[in-house]
Amino acid sequence: MSLRALTILALFVLAALALALALREGHAQRVTIAAGPAEGEAYAIATAFAEVVERHHPELSVEVVETAGSHVNTRLLEEGRVELATVQADVRMGRAERLVALLYPDLFQLIVREDSGIRHVADLRGKRVALPPQGGGQYESFWFLAEHYELGADDVRAVPMSAASSSYALINGAVDAVFRVRAAGNPAILELIESVPTRIVPIAQAAALQLRQPALEPGIIPTGSYRGYPPIPESDMPTVAVQRLLVASRDLDARVVHTLTRVLFERRSELMNLTSLAGFISAPSLGGGTYVLVHPGAQRFYDRDRPSFVQENAEPLALLVTLAALLGSGILQLGSRRKKKRIDRYNKEVLDLGVQADGTTDPEELRDCRRRLFALAAAVVDDAEVGLISPDGFHFFWFTWSLVDGTLRRREATFRSPASPGDGA
Repeated sequence: MSLRALTILALFVLAALALALALREGHAQRVTIAAGPAEGEAYAIATAFAEVVERHHPELSVEVVETAGSHVNTRLLEEGRVELATVQADVRMGRAERLVALLYPDLFQLIVREDSGIRHVADLRGKRVALPPQGGGQYESFWFLAEHYELGADDVRAVPMSAASSSYALINGAVDAVFRVRAAGNPAILELIESVPTRIVPIAQAAALQLRQPALEPGIIPTGSYRGYPPIPESDMPTVAVQRLLVASRDLDARVVHTLTRVLFERRSELMNLTSLAGFISAPSLGGGTYVLVHPGAQRFYDRDRPSFVQENAEPLALLVTLAALLGSGILQLGSRRKKKRIDRYNKEVLDLGVQADGTTDPEELRDCRRRLFALAAAVVDDAEVGLISPDGFHFFWFTWSLVDGTLRRREATFRSPASPGDGA
């Protein structure tokens, strides 16, 4: 091809790239959050989040959609119809979800009429209980709680209905109790308490429930959460707590998730101006009972202060570089240029695997690194047997291979640790 033809082709490619970039900048990327019922705190915090994201990142357009709850949210995420979702941590999730952040703690709250005679969860036998609609995590949470107290569908007259309908039913005596999983001080529960004489029933066996569902933990409805004087509740009320999570599709661009995670933590004060619940946003922890893998984009934000692979291994890498220089010089003297290029390529692939293994949070990706490392070893042995690699080059490769094998072994040990998370309203 002539020089003129190459120049024209290069100009054409540059023009096409410029046009693509211009089109990309002119259209904001749309991200949809499945956020649960409109009256819930999850919907409120998702709406605040969308507002702050669009304020600082016009390249992103965030839409918040109302749903029936956690089970619907996870299904929408699995089907690829939304990119983000708020989910109760005790809800079973599939393979598509990746954790972004912990939003706030939800609490099991059982509100009963003062004249119902209900003092304990076990007293619900034979009573009429208004539950959130099926399809939400709250509905499943109630039956998990009821099963612990040996209450089945034949023992409790459960009536699934919306929050507004359940409040109306309790006020008018159509039901004896209302069950909700909401943050302490929830406005809808406050309105209900102010409308009819009620009592909040303690749930004192949270630790026992946690034995069966590690995502649950003991919680407290603080004294005066719903009224300061006389206080409601009158004292700290034991109950069950469960984290509300923000999860993303594993296919959502890591750069987008990194940007969203930055907003959650670096724009916290702006979020708190819109909803006080933003003060509870926190990073995932290994001991939180939530076994959902963290999204790589979010993990990149959480690892922002962590030393890089090169920084952590500066001394051994310096030694490796020195030895590489010495051995490389010997290879140049004893072998051909082609043999050196071949062994250099193998060594680079091995070192790249070491960097990848050191930075991964996915056990499957680590296993893939191990398979590729052994495949490289087999390829080098084959090349050495037919004379494509010199003896010095062969020994140099095994030196590099052993260092990376050690890195893999250390990372594999962390995933075998009992505290490490796995795949897991």
